[in-house]
Amino acid sequence: MGGNTYVLRYEMRRSGFDVIIKDLLAAGIVYGGDSAGALVAGLSIAGVESADEPEFAAVMPVVRGSHQAKNDVIELTDTQAVIFEGGTHRIVEAEIE
Repeated sequence: MGGNTYVLRYEMRRSGFDVIIKDLLAAGIVYGGDSAGALVAGLSIAGVESADEPEFAAVMPVVRGSHQAKNDVIELTDTQAVIFEGGTHRIVEAEIE
């Protein structure tokens, strides 16, 4: 939760977690991330540098602009999650009471 996306990604590579997580996901283990932990779950971290700057208010337009041609940005609220299964994905919403 929180932290710098690029530092987290570096440590994931340095520790070998980026290789291990692929096997775990294939075995059905669930990965959950918040903030930097969610950003590193994507195919690319291009454009997320502005998310690591707390004074930067409009982060999503920058991220969207970096991925516009690929249309591979999935925006979620704090009560949503995305589930990837068999080449497709769906967004689920938490039930808040």
